[in-house]
Amino acid sequence: MFAGPATRELVINNLNDVKNVMNIEGNAQTAYDKLKWGIEAKTIEGKIPQVKYIYRRVPRTDQPGPGYITLRDGQDVKFGMGPEANRIGSGPDPLLCNLQLAVARVLKMSGAAELIAQMAEDADDSDFPRVYLVSDQFCDILTAKLLMLGQALPF
Repeated sequence: MFAGPATRELVINNLNDVKNVMNIEGNAQTAYDKLKWGIEAKTIEGKIPQVKYIYRRVPRTDQPGPGYITLRDGQDVKFGMGPEANRIGSGPDPLLCNLQLAVARVLKMSGAAELIAQMAEDADDSDFPRVYLVSDQFCDILTAKLLMLGQALPF
């Protein structure tokens, strides 16, 4: 892995953590709307260190986010505000947020993001639009994790 063994271990150890699903799911190209945005995480030092999550456009622009996202580059993203926040923590892993954002920026700046999108489009050999879902294995792992944590009802 280009980022080194420490980053490899971070990804491996957090791969199946529910709060990081969007950062490390298999198809980040789609999850982040063709890598048009990401989340920057900054640690604010103090008696109790806190993490500030910031919405970032890739490349930077003053336009609001793509699709349903109304945030603009530089606005805060709030995690842990819902009634069940204490069950999953106050937000995703800051290192994984920053890793995803760095990868998105490199892929966009190099032009590789457009090549990846074109390859995915060329690989679709049907004339019908499809909704791509995560693999059955991922869903099984996520369900098992939620069941272990008592956050899902058994079916």
